[in-house]
Amino acid sequence: LQDSTMFLQKLDILDKSGSVTPNVLLFNLDIEALYDSLKRDHVVLALRDAISEVRPSWTNEFIEWLIKSVNLSLDSAVGLYQGKWYQSTGGVATGGKLCVYIANITVYWSFKRV
Repeated sequence: LQDSTMFLQKLDILDKSGSVTPNVLLFNLDIEALYDSLKRDHVVLALRDAISEVRPSWTNEFIEWLIKSVNLSLDSAVGLYQGKWYQSTGGVATGGKLCVYIANITVYWSFKRV
């Protein structure tokens, strides 16, 4: 989804088609500064939880390699702004290939804990 307007348009299409299941609550969140506020230790915990839930057959060796690779990717995120290079000092850099997935997994994990 691009934004809240697009979400509402798609919801309207579902409603008119009769595809919305009764007693199902659909919602949309826009978390302010989501990427900047993601804590690395929570990201790692969320990834481990997701892996154990959906890929229980993965070996510990592979999981550790994957976590190290994700951390390397996050640590390597840089951006060019007005001719100067910057490295992220916290959170998860916006625009990286993994960022959306990491954010979704971490938000899902956070909601499971509530």
